[in-house]
Amino acid sequence: MMNLKRYRTHTGHEPVTEWIESLPDSSARNRLTDQIEQLRSGMPTECRQLGNNVYVVRLDAGPGSSPDKAQKVRLDTEHGVRLYFGRKGESLLLLLCGAGSWTKAAERDSALAFMADFETGSRRDA
Repeated sequence: MMNLKRYRTHTGHEPVTEWIESLPDSSARNRLTDQIEQLRSGMPTECRQLGNNVYVVRLDAGPGSSPDKAQKVRLDTEHGVRLYFGRKGESLLLLLCGAGSWTKAAERDSALAFMADFETGSRRDA
């Protein structure tokens, strides 16, 4: 069982939490939260490593998700959310979420910076 932590900035903001809470659709928020909780069972099989122990996986935010697919977090729907996370031993550090294709490069850079920041100990996790 993996330990899930959320990255927290020096000002106390949790990018993952704030992004999910900003979604206007409560059912999408619930689906994303449930899928993030599924990560406790281990590393998702369909994640991509970005470097420096940072990974990205697509989560489903659309209707008709099928949560019974073991170890398969990417679900076959047209709506997807990218979850960026870091791995440190048996812990997954949730860094940030994103959805727009035009923001991918900035999200990647932020996720890598957040992980580096966390590893140097200058920021705390929740």
